[in-house]
Parts: sequence; structure tokens; C-alpha cells
Amino acid sequence: MTQFFHNLSVKQKFNTIILGVCSTILLLTFTIAFISQWFLYQRNALEELQSLSKIIGDNSTAALLFQDDEALENNLHSLAQKTSILTSAIYRADGARVASFSRGGHQQISPQRVKNTELEEKGYMIHDGRIQILTPIILDNERVGTLYLQASMGDLYKLLLEAAGYLVLLLLGGLVLAVVLANRLQKIITGPVTQLTTAIQQISTEKNYRLRVKHKSKDEFGLLAEGFNNMLGQIQQRDEHLEEQVRNRTAELQLTMDKAIVLADEAQAASKAKSQFLANMSHEIRTPMNGVLGMAEMALDMNLTLEQQNAIETIKSSGESLLTIINDILDFSKIEAGKLEIETINFNLPALIEEIAQILAHRAHAKGLELIVDIAETLHPDMSSDPSRIRQVLTNLLSNAIKFTEQGEVYLKVESLKDMGDSEQVRFLVRDTGIGMTAEERKKLFQPFSQADESTTRKYGGTGLGLAISRQLVELMDGQINCTGNPGEGAEFWFDLTLKKTAGTRILAQTPTQELKGLSALVVDDNQTNRELLTHQMNSWGIKQEGAEDGLKGLTILHRAVEEKRPFDMVLLDMHMPHMDGLDVARLIRKDPTLERTKIIILTSVGIRGDAQLAREAGINIYLTKPVRQVDLYNSLVELMNGNYLEKKDLITQYHLKKELTTFNARVLLAEDNIINQQVAKGVLCKLGCRVELATNGLEAVSAAQKESYDIVFMDCQMPRMDGYEATGKIRWMEDLKSGQKRLPIIALTANALSGDREKCLAAGMDDYISKPFGKEKIIKVLKHWLPENLHSPSQANLSKKHPHGVSDQSPPMESKTIDTKVLNSIRDLQADGAEDLLTKIIKLFLEDTPGQLEKIKLALENSDIATLRLISHSLKSGSANLGALNLSALFRKMEENARNDSMEGASELFVQIEREFQKAVKSLSAEMVTDIETIDFRNG
Repeated sequence: MTQFFHNLSVKQKFNTIILGVCSTILLLTFTIAFISQWFLYQRNALEELQSLSKIIGDNSTAALLFQDDEALENNLHSLAQKTSILTSAIYRADGARVASFSRGGHQQISPQRVKNTELEEKGYMIHDGRIQILTPIILDNERVGTLYLQASMGDLYKLLLEAAGYLVLLLLGGLVLAVVLANRLQKIITGPVTQLTTAIQQISTEKNYRLRVKHKSKDEFGLLAEGFNNMLGQIQQRDEHLEEQVRNRTAELQLTMDKAIVLADEAQAASKAKSQFLANMSHEIRTPMNGVLGMAEMALDMNLTLEQQNAIETIKSSGESLLTIINDILDFSKIEAGKLEIETINFNLPALIEEIAQILAHRAHAKGLELIVDIAETLHPDMSSDPSRIRQVLTNLLSNAIKFTEQGEVYLKVESLKDMGDSEQVRFLVRDTGIGMTAEERKKLFQPFSQADESTTRKYGGTGLGLAISRQLVELMDGQINCTGNPGEGAEFWFDLTLKKTAGTRILAQTPTQELKGLSALVVDDNQTNRELLTHQMNSWGIKQEGAEDGLKGLTILHRAVEEKRPFDMVLLDMHMPHMDGLDVARLIRKDPTLERTKIIILTSVGIRGDAQLAREAGINIYLTKPVRQVDLYNSLVELMNGNYLEKKDLITQYHLKKELTTFNARVLLAEDNIINQQVAKGVLCKLGCRVELATNGLEAVSAAQKESYDIVFMDCQMPRMDGYEATGKIRWMEDLKSGQKRLPIIALTANALSGDREKCLAAGMDDYISKPFGKEKIIKVLKHWLPENLHSPSQANLSKKHPHGVSDQSPPMESKTIDTKVLNSIRDLQADGAEDLLTKIIKLFLEDTPGQLEKIKLALENSDIATLRLISHSLKSGSANLGALNLSALFRKMEENARNDSMEGASELFVQIEREFQKAVKSLSAEMVTDIETIDFRNG
């Protein structure tokens, strides 16, 4: 059937399509009208019978009351005028039939058959072409009898048949009209096609290229005819000059062959000179590069802010990449001689691609270009090959694309061409919207020391070695490289490699991606490739999305979604768009109260200092720089939808993500009486995404655990009113009363690190033990162990990589200096952008609280109050350690141990040392504060 339709003429196809559409519409109309009439007629007949039954029933109440059977019979015989009535009967309340009527041999219905459940419940029943009515006869709200009617639906069928006849006539008339219109209208379309077909047949037969197709219209057929005429003109012109071109090209070929013989000898001599030149040049460049890398290494060992550290690491990484390229240039002679060896190293391919993109992003963004990275999800992440050679080839292709593109985009796509089990054929594709190239220029691209524009005044510089080295490296890895492009249309380079798979774990695991499933997003970006890439990524995470190419259309879609009661959960904005940039769109969204719940994410190609502050002021929730790694975008969206950053009115940036990719969706109860320890522990937990509630003593902790539900409790062992051991026992007792309740993990926080302290905590009902001072890694380790189901998108590489200012799991060693700056740096890592300086806040609390505590110690010494002495010393011991005052902490520990042994010996002398060490700590900590501290009273009496 399909083949038959394809073989029809255009005219016949056009008529068939019109008739098919009209027939379908008319048939559907006929069906709907017929069904509507059926139900309408049936409902009218039923209502008429019910009204008649009601009248007869009302007229029969008196006769039933006085048992006048003759009057009842007369009432029923009055129904004889209604030809559709077949039988009728009146029954008393006890079910006895007292009167009946039957038309022409129809059998009366027995009382037992009248007692039909459906008939009694509904009062009517339609079955076997008949309508049965059962109407109760009521007198003074009491049922005194029942009237039964049975009618034929023959009259109804006649009416329907008559209506169907009219509908069939309308259907046939509509089809006839459709045939007439189709025959007339199709000539408008088929006329130009027939004319063009006739001309093609004539030209094919007569070879007359002077023939032209006449046309009047300016539609697609007119353009087709005009294009056909232009093609004929070009063919005619080609034929006229073909012989002359053949003669000229033959002469040029002969001249070229003569020159080639001479140039071949010159090229062999030049090859040696080029290799020597490359070696000398590479050695000269390596010397300053070693200095750059050495100084970068030294700078990374200094105390840097996270932004400074990120910049230095980028310099170092870029320098290493450049040094690798220089070393490869030095080995160019080995490549030509076939002596260069390819290494085999296990590496993570997506991480390598994203690292290369991050290095080159600044160069692309400086020119106002979009650098887009698209890594296929089906690609196996862990491979074995030579990553440095792949980096070199990709860096060269991307650098060239950026260099030769003035506006638009540079697009990098990495995808799997073929999965071969233990290996995979991978395509690396780089496409740009730059100047493009001619066929002649493409021929010279992969030749060493050659460029498309070799003049001394050329716009684009370079040695002309990059693509030649890239081709040789790809071929050494048993791959292929090629390119396409036309002038003014950009260029496309790709190379294919077969890479061996290795064992490993995906950077972005499949399981956690369900956390965003069901959300909706609007992508507003003037770059179509960016929109498609973001759409593909969010589809894989289960996010429903739409796209808009500018801010105005995006706002229109947002408002329409609100009107349709399906508002978007988030909107992703490009920072730089024509007419209205991302910041303008964000400000308009935030001014609209109907869109207040919509989260705003902005992606920028140019990260200018101060843009993050403008984004924060515009009410934006996430600010990321392109190209955005999938794992960064995913983790930031998870953080945003968890609500932690939104509650703090903070801005999620890539600095947040680099500080910590591990988060926990957990509700935490922190029981701690020391204000310094509270701030440190709460800062760590909040940084990890937890929602923290405080209790300042054991009684508050027990009360909170009884009223609310928590995922985990961090319990200080030494607290006033009720210590952590007793509070844990109370919580466990409450759990025993509620059978089936899940055991609440309780983690002990104690400044004691003596033998047996861990066993004491476990014996009291606690589940784990952390000694003070504690850092982020200790908290992460405990949360991962006890709340694995609450873990969000962990990156093992980031967890295992120690931050330059991080703190290890072991307590910091005792140092001779007053303050251990590593501990302070670990607190600085908890700082959120735009928030009050956390370290200054904690230091200020410590310096304001400690003098009063020292006064209490002094009073306890005077009154020989050992219990108070032990309690305060214990609290100040951990508080001092958490601020890096390790010497001061050691003195408090010694005083606490003496108090535990009920000894006051040497306590006064020890207190003098504590006062002296505290004054040193005041001076050191004051220097670390951002704000002015002169208004704080540090006197201890």
C-alpha cells in the first residue's frame, strides 16, 4: 500500500491527502452526531415514561386505599393510547397484583420478576430493546403500592434510522464538495512542478542548457525555478571554458612536477635544519618555564585565600601543559624518525577533558566566546592510554579553534563510536564558528611549518607545528585525525582513538542523580548549543525543562507556567545575552511576587571580579563559570534544592564546590555547653549541608530528642545540669519505651583522650567517639559511617585530597608557638561568601567569654571548689584547642587532671601560667581578626 502511494503522481497524492482528511473529519462528525442522537432520544423516551408513570400512580392512590380494583383497571387501560406501552400492572404494598394491562398477546410480568435489584434501585431498566419503569405509589409519606410499566423502543429506533439517513446524505455531499475543491486547488501546487518536470525532461533529451523555466511566483516553487535556471547558466558557462581550463591545468601540472623534483632535495636538507632549530628553541623556552613552575610551587606553600590558591594552581597546571608541549616539540625529530614511544597510563577521561577546558576557558572568555564541553554519558570514564599526548592534541585543537574564532562558540564533544567490550573507540570533536578554510588550506593543515596564511603580515600567529605534531601523535596511538570546513562557516576537527577500559568509579554516580528527579527548569540562553547541552544533562537527571533564546521569551514562559499552575522550580540564565542580560532577567524575576519561589542559576563565560556580588544583590542563588563541569552543576543544584544555602541567603559558587563536594542531608542535634566548641562544630556541620540545632546541656538534649526527630546527635560528655553520659542513658530509655523505633546514633564529643574513655562512652550507650579538637575530616568520617544514606554526591578524589590548610584526623601536635595557624585555617575553610567573618566571630566569643571563666577558676581556688575547677578547666581545655591555643589547652588539661584526682597542689602556680599564656593567646588571636578588637575587654581581673 505504501509503495502504491509513493508511485502516484503529485496531483494524485494531493487529491488523496485532501480526500483522506475530509473523509476522516466527516466520518468522525457522523459518528459523534449519531451517538448523541441515540442518547438524546433514549433519555427523552425515559423521561416521558417516568412522567406518565407518576401521573398514573398519583391517580391510583385513592383506589388502592379503598381497594377499588375496577378504578385501577380503568387507570391502566388509559395507557392503551400510548402505542409503545406493552404491559403494565399495579401491585399493593404486600406485593399482590391488583390490576394489569397487556397489549396484543404480551405476557404479564409476575410479581417475582418485577423484584429486580437494579430495577428497584434505579426505578428503571433498559434491556432487550425495552424500557421498564417501576414507580412507587405514595400516600402520606407511606408507600401503598407500586406501578410497573414496560414499553417498546421501536419508535426510538425509527427516529434514529431517519436521523442516520440525513447524516449519510450530508456525508456524501461533503465528500463530493471535497473532491471538487481538491481538483481545483491542487493545480496551484502541481502546475509549477509539472512545468519544471517538463523542462528537465526536455533538457535531458536535447542537451539544450540555454533553455529556462518561466515562473511568476516568489514562493518556494519560484525560488526552485530560479535556482534551476542559475544552475543551467553555470553549466553553460563551464562548458564554454572547460577546454581552456584543461589546457592551463595541464601546463601547471607539468611545471609543478618539475619544481617538485628540485624541492624534494631541498626539503631533505631543510628537515635537518628544522629539527635542530626546534631543539634549540625548546631548550631556550624550558629555562624560564622551569622558573615559572618553581615559583608557582613555592607560592602554593604559602597561606593563600582560596581564590588565590585557585589562580596559582591554574598557572601551575597551564605551565605544566606548556612544558609538556615544549618537551614534545623537542622530540619532534624523534617523531619523524619513529623513535618516540607512547606511554600507557590509567586515567579518568572526563576529568582530563574538563581540566583541559578549565585551562583554556579564560582564553575563550577573554574573546567573548562560549566554550562548550559535551561528554557523552555512555562513555566509559576510566581508560588506559597516554593522557599527556591526548591532552597535547586536544589543547592544540582547542587553542586553534579559539584563535581563529572571533565570535560565536567553540564546541568540544567526546563520545563513544563503538564499544568493543574491554576497549572503546572514542571520538574527540572540536567545532568552531570561526573563519573556516578552503580546500587548499585544508591540504596544508597537517604539514609541519605550514599555515593557511604564511605572509609576514598575517593576522594569526603561530609556528605551524601544532597540527603536524597532533597528526603524528594520533597516528602513533593508532588513531586517525581529520577536518572539514568552508570559508566563513567555521571548522570541525576530530580524531578517533581506541582506548582500553580500566576499572574505576564514575565521577558522577548514577544513583544520586535521582535527587533532582521530577523538578522543572527553564534554560534561557541565546546560544542554541548551550541550551541543547544543558537540556541533555538535565534530562539525564530527571529534570523536566523548556528553553528560551532570550530574556523576554524566558519571562513570558515563566509567567505562562504560573498561570497554568505549573511554575518552574528553577531557571538557568546565561550571563551575557543581547538586549537583556542574565542579571536584568534575574532582577525582574525577583521583583515579581508570583515567581518568588523560583530558584535562579546564572552561568557566565566571563568571570569578572564583582559579578558574584552583583549576582547576590540580584537575588541569584547559584553563580558558576563556563564551561561548567557536570558534577559541579549537579552538586550545586542539590545544595540549592536542599535549601541550606537558600536559608542563609548565600550564593553558591564554584569556590563552595571546590571547598567541599561532600554534603549530608541530615538533621543534627549538637549538645555542647562551650560557646567556642558550639561555633566550631556547628560551622563544620553546616558546611557539610546538615541542619543543626543546639542544646547547651544534657537536659535540653533529652528534651529535644523527645520532642523532635534527628538523624544523629553529637553529645559533649561534660556539661552542666546533666552530663552527656546521663543524657544518653535517658534517650536510650525513651527509645526502649517506644518499641520498633530506630536507634538514634549518638556520637560522644570529649576533650579526654585517655585510655578507657572510648569504652566509657560506648558503655553509656553512645555509638562512636570523637576527641577534641576535631576537624572537618573527623566529622565527615563519622557521618559517612553512621549516615551513608544521607550522603549527597561524594567525590572520593576530593575527600582523599588534603586541603593545603586542612586538619588531619589526628590531633595537632604540640608546638612551641602560641597559636597553631593550621587550626585557624581549618575554621577559615568554613567561611561562606558574603557572610560575617566566621573566624573573627569565634575568636571574639572566646576572648569575651574566657576572662569571666578565669574569674570563676580564681574564685574556685579561693574556696577550694574542686568540682567547679574541674568543670571549667574541661570546658576551656577544648575551647582553647579549637582555636589552636594548644599550650593554653595543655595547661587547662593539667589543671583538670589535678581536679579529677581531688588535688589542689600547685593549682595557684598553674593558674598564674594560665593567665600568662592567655595574654599571649589574646595577642596572637587579635592579629587574626578582621574587625577592630579594641573595644573588647580582655582583662581577667
